[in-house]
Amino acid sequence: MLTTHNAQSSGTIVDDRVGYLLKIKEALRQGQGPLDVPDSNKAGDPEKLRQRALLRELEEYRESKQKRLKVFRLEAVRAGFKKAWQQRDYATIIAVARKIPENVLQEDPKLLMWYDQALTRTGGES
Repeated sequence: MLTTHNAQSSGTIVDDRVGYLLKIKEALRQGQGPLDVPDSNKAGDPEKLRQRALLRELEEYRESKQKRLKVFRLEAVRAGFKKAWQQRDYATIIAVARKIPENVLQEDPKLLMWYDQALTRTGGES
């Protein structure tokens, strides 16, 4: 059997636990606390951030002084060609396409289509 002191102590512990659980429940209800789910709108859209990085890479390729690029990301070239096409920036498509290896351009149907159409629209020759 518990003494009065022990009963009061264990009662206090139970009261503290209940109070703690109520505080957690209230915090969660208000959107706070350790179980708060991150808001994707606050962190920025990861896909938009990825696209922005790919477009920066394409810009680096375009401004590169190298005649032929030996190391490049194909997905950056695809994303950049798509954006340039939407903006009717045919000069960028042609400039970068001339820097990447010919076989890469020939093996990717979308890149080849954008490049051929850019040449056609500018009246240029390959």
